[in-house]
This record gives sequence, structure tokens and C-alpha cells, in this order.
Amino acid sequence: MVYGAYSAAIVSTVAIHFVPIQRFVDFITYKFDFTVHNNSEPFQLILKNLIQSWGLKQDVLLVQTIDELSHLLDPNLSKAFISYQDLFYQTALSLGYSEQSVCSALSKVPLSDFRYKTSMVLKKGSEYAKIFNHNIFSLLLRICVRTLLHECRKSEGGLDSMSPFTPATPAQRRPNPQSCRTKIIVKNRVLFGNSGGLGAFERYYNISKGDRNRGPTSSDLLLLSFKIAITTHREKARDLDPVRFHDAFTAFLFVFIGYVVALLVLVAERLYSSRFLDPTVESAAFPYLTDAADCSQLYAKKCDAHLPHPTQVPVVSYDGDDAIYIFGGCRWTLSGPDVYSNEILKYTISTDTIQLVAHLPFGVYLGTLTADGLGNYFYFGGAIPGYNSHYVIKFNSYTNQVDIVNRIPYYFHYSASFAVDQSTAYVMAGNLFQEGVIKFDMQTYAWEQMADLPTKFRTAVAFWDKNKQAAYVFGQGNAAVSPPYDQVIHEPAPDYGQIYNFQIPDDYLNVPAVSNDETDGFVVGGFKPTESLFWFQMQSWTGKYCPVVGLPGGDDVLFSRTGIAFVPNLNRLYVFGGASQNLNNYLETTHDTIWVIDVDL
Repeated sequence: MVYGAYSAAIVSTVAIHFVPIQRFVDFITYKFDFTVHNNSEPFQLILKNLIQSWGLKQDVLLVQTIDELSHLLDPNLSKAFISYQDLFYQTALSLGYSEQSVCSALSKVPLSDFRYKTSMVLKKGSEYAKIFNHNIFSLLLRICVRTLLHECRKSEGGLDSMSPFTPATPAQRRPNPQSCRTKIIVKNRVLFGNSGGLGAFERYYNISKGDRNRGPTSSDLLLLSFKIAITTHREKARDLDPVRFHDAFTAFLFVFIGYVVALLVLVAERLYSSRFLDPTVESAAFPYLTDAADCSQLYAKKCDAHLPHPTQVPVVSYDGDDAIYIFGGCRWTLSGPDVYSNEILKYTISTDTIQLVAHLPFGVYLGTLTADGLGNYFYFGGAIPGYNSHYVIKFNSYTNQVDIVNRIPYYFHYSASFAVDQSTAYVMAGNLFQEGVIKFDMQTYAWEQMADLPTKFRTAVAFWDKNKQAAYVFGQGNAAVSPPYDQVIHEPAPDYGQIYNFQIPDDYLNVPAVSNDETDGFVVGGFKPTESLFWFQMQSWTGKYCPVVGLPGGDDVLFSRTGIAFVPNLNRLYVFGGASQNLNNYLETTHDTIWVIDVDL
């Protein structure tokens, strides 16, 4: 896969790991100078095409091997380097950089989703055998170690983000191996000897994570598959020995027991999930393209009021009366710190007017919001200029007072959240907290970590079903997982999550927005049917796509990254800002429009 590595120093010289570049189009916004290696003709052609396609005001900049890393690691330069995924790591090692220093200074995003394949064959006695052995060993070790470090950082801290009011300490900027309590034991022998042929290769990992009792990690699975794939000739010969009846019967017995256990688990899951369903539809197939609602054509009308600036990913919440509050968001049409909005806006439904009522302590977006129904709103996490926020920010809509009430040492980006009652809220999943769950007390501001979800999400949204006291969590799965993505029913009372498909489609192209009441849930933006919203009926778990005229999406134009609020007493859905992107040339427009959709069906 072709990757672009970029120095984060242009955004922040402190919080280098987390910068607001999620997609390639963000490169254009930040106006990097792109470079390629002077001997790499394929990447020179790629860069030339990028310059022409995007109208970049630069030439094809070529660099020597010695400059590939050094110009990226210079905090005074704004550079991006186009290369294969691991090339800059190899270059860094050859130049004497430590891998940790490079990983802490560079980030990367894909320029192409096409994976380029290659192969290498060595003759017996090849002088390159040792190099080949070393490269394979280094590559696999790097993958496993990074996976383990990622697990440790997620579960026990490490790479803590910095307060916006105090300088970061060195301990906050690097992982803490002691907190990880991870031990790695490596044993290996060469794969290819000078005489040719396969040799033995073994690596063992002893993973200890303190009080967190986890099952096998992806590193263990990788190791297991590698040990199975690589064997010696002697080990292969053993497979040809006659199999004793006792061994064969034992193997059959294990397989049979495994099938029985799997069947029992499947039946138990079905019985567990069926109690959420209405008896009249329990045996239905729940196809999402049903006639759950007559919404053959909906219309989005522009309101007279507008957001102060075109805004992506605003977080919005209906107060249950006559107001909708809009928190933060990203405003790419501005520059510098103003890109992240620190505004709290109040949209009044009856008068179709909008006003600024308060300011957040800093500009923020990508966070998530809950409300206690008593006029208090709690904003969790998000990205802020230069790094990420760990803070819980409280806003009182009666006094317009804003306070930081707590700090949670996890990152909440694209996370799902919901309030169970007037005192208890949950935040879960998201890009940097993929299977985690946090319980938050909206009266005492205390929090605790709950049991993990049974699957991972990099973008998550949720419907809270008040009648069944369960949350339906869905969204884009972990980056390593392809559709169809798992969906989860989460019950707060027993602190239990169960994978179950409640038939909300997962053909996402970008981040959706959701809103619901006790009977109806709505999803706007991010779906492949670019001109539609999805209507989900909570009681029957049925729903369908509803075409919408008036929103800036359709055909090859995707509408996403918006904020929505459902107003049940008016049967209206309000849509705030967002972005529309051409799927052919990836040019996008950010909107300041507020739309209203009549969903009285």
C-alpha cells in the first residue's frame, strides 16, 4: 500500500502522535510540501499526478536517501514523504535513528488503497540469506511489539495526553513499560541456511497484564500462524508417520466436542437476543429494506438560520423543549486555532434563530455528548489544537456556565455515548478507545471503567432504547476488519455486551450522525445510498432507507460528518452543517446550513 508519511511538527511540537489529519484530503488543507526519493520513478509519477489533480503549487521535489528521514524530523519544516509503508523505518535504522524516535515523530495516512504485491526468491548459498532472515525477523518482531504496545497503551495508560494548561513531562510523552507489565521472550533460528532449505523458527511471548485478564491478542495469533506455517523438513517428515488409533480418536473427540460447544453457544446467543424483540416479529428475518415506514420521499428544507461558519462534525443535542445546542466542530475554512470551534450555540426552534451562549475552554471536535435532562450537558474528550482532550466539560443551559469537572485518561474520538437516567451516562468505543466502556456519574462526576465490548469500533454511534434498557451500538469496525461489521447490544445493568445483528446496514463510506427517541432512530450521512437517511424502528428492529431531496448528497456526492437532532413532539429532524464530498475527485465542501426534515409518517 502506498503511504504518505508526514511530520506533525507543523501542527504541534509537543503532541506529535495525534494530529488532525485523518485522510489524504487533509494534506491539501495543511499545504505540505510533498517529496519522493530521487530514484523512485513510480512515486515520482504518483506525486506528479497529485500535483496536477489538486493544483498544488510545487514541483516534483526529489530527495536523497540521507534526507528521507532528516527532512521529516526537522520541526521547522512542513514536509510529507510518499513511499511504501515500511520504507521510512528501514531508512531510519540505516541512518542511526532509533525506531521509537521515528515512531514518535512521524505519522502516516494512505494515499492509495491498492496493495502492491511482490516476492523474493533466494538460491541455495545466496549471500543475501542473512539479510533476508534479518528482514523477516525484524518485520515480524516489529509488528508483534507494536501490537503489544498498543494493547498496553489502551489498557493501562502510556502515551498519556497533555493538559492544555501545563507543559508535558517526558513520562507523559512516551510509553511506560512498567505500567504495561509486558514481557517478551524471543527464540529464533535462521530460516534459510547457506545450504538452503527451511530451518526452524520459533518465538514465544509471555504476556502478563496485571489485573486485566485478557485472552490471546492479535500478536499471539500472528505468532501462532507463523509457527504453523514454518517447519523443518524433519517436522514435515513426522507428519508422514502412521497415526495411532488412540491419537486419531482423541483428535476426533476434540473436534466433536468443539462443534457441540459452538452449537450450544449459538443457541444461547439466539435465546438471549430474542428477549429484546417484540413477540410479533421475533421470528421475522428483519430485512432492513422493509416497509417499516412509508418514507418513499422526504424533503429537507433550509432554515433561515445558519451556523456562524461552515462546520464539520458538530455535536448537537435537543433539550426536550424548544432548543437545540451545538457544541464545537471543525471549520476548515478558517486557519490556525480557529479551525477548532470553542463555541456553544443555541438554536431556537420556534423562532428559527441561532445565538452564541457560551464558550468551551478550548476549541474541540470529534468528542461526544450526553445530557442529564436537567439542563446539564457533558462533553467528553475530542481533539483540540495540538493534542487530544481527556477532559469532561459540563455546560449548564440555565446559567450558561462552563466547567471542567473531571479528567479521564482515555481518548474519545468518534465514540458513542448515551444517558441511562438523570445521573448515569456511558461512553464507549471509537477510534482510540475501540472496545472500551466508561460509566460516568453526572451528579458526582466520578467515573469507572466497565467490561469491554465484545468487538472493536473505530467509529461508533448508538441508539439508547429506554424501554428495553439497552443500547444498540454500531458503526465502522476495527481498521483490520472488513464489512460486514459486528453490531452490539449493550446492557448497562448487568454490564454485558452481546454481538447481534439488528439489521442496521453497514455500508458506510464516512462518519454518520444519529438521533432517536423511544420509538424511532435516525441515521443521516455516511451511507452508500448518498441521497438517503436510514429510519430504524426501535420496537420491531425494522427500518429502511428513505430518499431525501434537499440535502447536499446524491449519486457521486457523499454527505457526512454532520450533526442531527430529532424533535419527537414535532416529528422533525434537524441537520446541522456537515461536508459533501465528490467521490470521483474527493473535492469537498463544508456547509453552514441548517436543514429541517419532516418525518411525520
